[in-house]
Parts: sequence; C-alpha cells; structure tokens
Amino acid sequence: MDPAAAARAVLGAGETPEALRSLPGMRLVQWKEGRAVLEARGGDRGLFVKRFSRSRIAEGRAEAEAYRRLAVTGVPAASLLAVEEGDRSLALVTEDAGPGLDEVVSLEGAMPAKLRARLSRAARTVRALHGAGFALPDLL
Repeated sequence: MDPAAAARAVLGAGETPEALRSLPGMRLVQWKEGRAVLEARGGDRGLFVKRFSRSRIAEGRAEAEAYRRLAVTGVPAASLLAVEEGDRSLALVTEDAGPGLDEVVSLEGAMPAKLRARLSRAARTVRALHGAGFALPDLL
C-alpha cells in the first residue's frame, strides 16, 4: 500500500472507531480521544497510520518533527513515510519499527540523571515484555 494513499484514506474516513474499522486493508490498533493508530498491510512491509483530530493536530506535527530529528541523529527510529493534512485532521505514516530505547538512552548527553534512570527502567520493561512474547499491537 502506498503510504500517502493510506494517509489520505484514513483522513477521508470518519472520526469514529467504527468508520476507521471499516477501512479495507487496515486494522484499528488504538483508539484514544482525538487520536487513532491503524495498521495497514501492503506488500512485504507493515505500515502504521496515526490520525490526529483537529484538537490534536499540534501533537501530530510535533511527532512528525520528532521522527525527522531522530532520522538526522542516526537513532534507529521508524521512518516517517508520509504526512498528510486535511481540513480537520492530520495523518502520519510510519514503518512498524520504532526507536530502540537502548539507543535513546545512549544519547544521554545533557540528559538529567533522573530521566536517564527512568528511560533505563522503561527499556528493561520493554525487553521483558518482548521476551514474554508481547508485540507492539499487544502493548497498545
């Protein structure tokens, strides 16, 4: 599935979970007030489409910028494949791989010690969950 086409399809659907569930070739993974995450399968790779409603467009723009910054720094994050903005919503399309928390922790630099410790605990938790067989959709 073409990433831009997937984003446009999600933008064209209604904002309700039922409308998003009815999109062919996509599966609703997460629904939260004003934000939805859908998994689209196409070809040999999975794509995630994140839809932000009008009240959360700023959050979506900030997330897109974060993906761009991670790509520049070399942190292995999901590639931002498409960004589409409609009149009342925004959609981001990413690959299904996310940044590794170990890599984020290794970028310590000026990061406060308390934040480093929290990220380290989060990384251990995620490793344990993955070791127990949980996958990203299970966690969401």
